[in-house]
Amino acid sequence: MVKNISREELPQFNSHDEARAYFEQKYGDSNFQLIEEIVDQSEGTFYLYKLIVDPEANQAGLEEIKQKGYCSSEAFIQSTQRIKIMENGEVHI
Repeated sequence: MVKNISREELPQFNSHDEARAYFEQKYGDSNFQLIEEIVDQSEGTFYLYKLIVDPEANQAGLEEIKQKGYCSSEAFIQSTQRIKIMENGEVHI
């Protein structure tokens, strides 16, 4: 299980690609997943990612959703962390 990360622990990035490569190397491709690329007129392009910090709880929750159609497990809810990366490499957690 990976602990939730904070912005203070991260290096400075110069681009989205640099930040993405850091997260993929550190946490693995399967635990760092692109959710959506968004083009916003005021913010520019940014990317929303999901970092799976507890793969076992995440998988169990996904299986429960398949079976029941929902999952209200606190462990499942806490199993991911959202990360927003701007085109210029700025990271919002």
